[in-house]
Amino acid sequence: MDLWVSELSRGKVLGIAPFKGIVYRLLTGYRNKLLPCGSGIDAFAITTDGRILACPIAPEYNFNMIGDLWSSSAKDLYNSLRVDEPCLSCNYFGVCGGRCLFANKTMLWGRRGFELICESVKYLVDSIREYMPIIKNMLDSGVISLDMLRYPPYLNSIEVIP
Repeated sequence: MDLWVSELSRGKVLGIAPFKGIVYRLLTGYRNKLLPCGSGIDAFAITTDGRILACPIAPEYNFNMIGDLWSSSAKDLYNSLRVDEPCLSCNYFGVCGGRCLFANKTMLWGRRGFELICESVKYLVDSIREYMPIIKNMLDSGVISLDMLRYPPYLNSIEVIP
């Protein structure tokens, strides 16, 4: 974080996805309370056999298949799959958005493993929050622009928060 903020002060934004994504959300509230990657909300994957998936990394899971090219409309797909608890009642949900639809739905590491990942995300968010006054000052003084911090710059279902 120290290096990243130091580079910001020189007008250079290092492409560290979680830093950019979290800072952008803290500054704008953009897509507040939604997965940063957009999976199941407004970003989808289409398989070669015509299935439409909420998340591109989990084609074999039934929860993930939300439609197909022949019978689904965009209206049906939009906002069709969201994370569940424990994310919804977490104080960090507005920033991390649930982090990962796949991890939330499968809990492959069990509840304890899931909680350990969450603790690392909370630490990351808290670390970034400490620098927000400095970052806001850089924005206000024109050293950096909000657009430089946007991640991803276009909707592509990419994981923003590890």
